[in-house]
Amino acid sequence: MAIHVAPVVLHLRGYEHAEDVDKPLYQMKKPYDYHCIMIINDLGIARVAGLVGTMPIKDYRDLFKIAKNNGAWRMDYRHKEKEIQKDLTHIKA
Repeated sequence: MAIHVAPVVLHLRGYEHAEDVDKPLYQMKKPYDYHCIMIINDLGIARVAGLVGTMPIKDYRDLFKIAKNNGAWRMDYRHKEKEIQKDLTHIKA
């Protein structure tokens, strides 16, 4: 039997101030500035949903890399009531 494991739901938290995001979540004491969910479907399309807080445009660029590194080729999200589909095939991982 072969088993393929793929992350399909990512809970992302953004910190404006310096925070060591490589340590376990239970050790992180500073409050996060925003959080959202990224869902990656079988077609390789990542959907960002449930954004709570304000995400700077620089962090969107980081989300593109996170989505690509987790197997997505496209990322869909809403910005100011506009649906955006971002092609990730040219993003360097």
